[in-house]
Amino acid sequence: ALVTTSADFLKEDKNYWISQSKQDLKNSKAKERREHKAKNVILFVGDGMGVITHTLARIYKGQKNNADGEEEELFWETFPFSGLIKTYNTDHQVPDSAGTATALMSGVKTRMGVLGVDTSVNYNVCDAE
Repeated sequence: ALVTTSADFLKEDKNYWISQSKQDLKNSKAKERREHKAKNVILFVGDGMGVITHTLARIYKGQKNNADGEEEELFWETFPFSGLIKTYNTDHQVPDSAGTATALMSGVKTRMGVLGVDTSVNYNVCDAE
């Protein structure tokens, strides 16, 4: 329900959260351990999908299902492995997609507005070596 009552909060006491965390840990430990080199990797890039946007999407999905939303689960949260990274341009705090794609695919951060080159190349200079 979109309206939370005091009875709802009673369900989420200390024991509830300890139980939830123990179950999450148990589920993680039960996953098959993979120690060999990966044959293939599929990289899903949620461009612009920071932690706040991710959280809001989860809450929105839950509210659309007539729940509070915080405990909702998004599809990619069920993937067996996932990770978060921090990307930014070398010359701006808020990055553009070109610079973040360069960092993701090459491991090299770059300037705003350039793609596939390092910081030695300036924006809109196409004859750089």
